[in-house]
Amino acid sequence: MLLALKLFPWSLLWLNVPYYLMRLASGVMAASRNRGEIAKYGGFGGKLRAAWAMLRGDLAALRMAPMTLRKRRDVRRIAKLSPKEIRELILKYRISLKELSEQSN
Repeated sequence: MLLALKLFPWSLLWLNVPYYLMRLASGVMAASRNRGEIAKYGGFGGKLRAAWAMLRGDLAALRMAPMTLRKRRDVRRIAKLSPKEIRELILKYRISLKELSEQSN
């Protein structure tokens, strides 16, 4: 989350929320089938602890957002690529949820 906040163009940051929600839903579906990364955590309790840890990490990242936005300004001053070029690269080389779930099995 913090890396995206610091480096992604604003036009992609707005899309981060729906992508995050889709990734979360995909993780829940994988957990229900005992697949994906969450399968490494045994039983319902293990999966619940993993989900709780992820939530705590996301909340900690939100608290760090103001500091990360200040760093964003510093990074933009020395950036070699324009926001448009960054967006094009990210979209060209993104990985789908399907590919992601296949790699973690």
